[in-house]
Amino acid sequence: SNVDDMITSTLNTVKERIYNDPAISSSNKNKEIITQLYQRGIFNIKDAVLKVASLLGISKNTVYLHIRNLKEQEN
Repeated sequence: SNVDDMITSTLNTVKERIYNDPAISSSNKNKEIITQLYQRGIFNIKDAVLKVASLLGISKNTVYLHIRNLKEQEN
């Protein structure tokens, strides 16, 4: 449950910053949230993708899509 709390609190912190940033279009908000969580290593935690998808109200496939794109950009 500590891990769940950490994922939730990190997500909420990032989400609040992104949602209050008028420079980020609403269609890019989830992508930006996932990018920042990825940079913080949240997705190295077991079941983090499912938790984040659930909290953002999007499918896990959408989260995996963004993660895949981020990994491709790194190469």
